Amino acid sequence: MSKVVDLNGTKFEVEDTKIKKVTEYRIGDTVKILDNRYSNPEISDGIIVDFLNFKSLPTVRIAQISNSNFSSSIDVSFISINSKTKEIEIMPISPDEMKIDVTLMNELFDSKIATKLRELDELKHKKNFFNKFFGQSEEAIDKIVEDAFETEEDR
Repeated sequence: MSKVVDLNGTKFEVEDTKIKKVTEYRIGDTVKILDNRYSNPEISDGIIVDFLNFKSLPTVRIAQISNSNFSSSIDVSFISINSKTKEIEIMPISPDEMKIDVTLMNELFDSKIATKLRELDELKHKKNFFNKFFGQSEEAIDKIVEDAFETEEDR
């Protein structure tokens, strides 16, 4: 006689001395993630990216993709699931079931990259300004500002 046992969201079929895992996963498989770590459970999509066969605690690494077609924000984070994980469950889904628009994701990443590049340029400008003016006397600063606004005719 066999019975199904649920261990942290993974189902096993137990028959006397034999245990058969009901769900098999491979690297690259798409999954639905139920995250109960917070007061409001969150559901997201993910892709299994690694199996870490630690002797004491085998672990599955999943790239968790937080995005919906109704959101303009994205996030890719990594979660680890093992026998000590109590608040995260996964279930297999087909790639067609993932609610991820690849084109939209790429556009959102490009937008984030452009924003960070602008922030980088601004920080470089501030650094140059600081290095140029820090420790200068008031007269030296006035001269630098005057030179900056001097036209070609004035020279």
